[in-house]
Amino acid sequence: MGLKEITDAAKAELIKNSEIRPKIIALKNGEATFMFLEFPDSEQKEIMRQVVVKKLKEMQPDEYFFISEAWVSREREDRIHRQPRRDIDRKEAIMIMEYHREMKDCKTSQVMFEKKRNQFVFEKQITDQLEYVGSPWDIWHESNIGARINEHDQKLFRKWAKEIKDELYGELVAAKTPEEHVTLLKKTIQRCQEKFKEQQKTILEDTDGERGGR
Repeated sequence: MGLKEITDAAKAELIKNSEIRPKIIALKNGEATFMFLEFPDSEQKEIMRQVVVKKLKEMQPDEYFFISEAWVSREREDRIHRQPRRDIDRKEAIMIMEYHREMKDCKTSQVMFEKKRNQFVFEKQITDQLEYVGSPWDIWHESNIGARINEHDQKLFRKWAKEIKDELYGELVAAKTPEEHVTLLKKTIQRCQEKFKEQQKTILEDTDGERGGR
């Protein structure tokens, strides 16, 4: 049982049931254990994650797969981080993640899909072995996702700061009085607010609770 076989089975389940029930398939000594998951919202998802991770640590499988439907989006250098479900360019996908004690990278399978005329249309399967940043479902490797998100956003904020500094540089040099400095500060704040307003146009309202807050 490998990533391709599990992906094909997930596609068949989606076609048959119009949804995929989130699950983990754990393999140990050639035997498979299925753990079915329920995610009514993000809070319940975290409780379920803690229970499942504890069980997996006790079980110590050879490898396991996390399977679910998910919103996916690609990280962009010109946008602050947001959950995929809140990205205006999000897509629905079958998401499968493979965890192995010996694997230093995260192996994933994504199949984007949409429903047309009551039929599912699948895009080509994307299989990636990504630079590993960890995962809250990984029992063997520590996650540093938070640090990576922070690094991404800080890089963007520094870029904005430079753009605003370059734009207002002439006024900064010319400002002499306290009143002129206050005016310049207000302009700087206004430019920052404009940057964030542009970002907000690409961020959707939260859909926590929609298909388990995925």
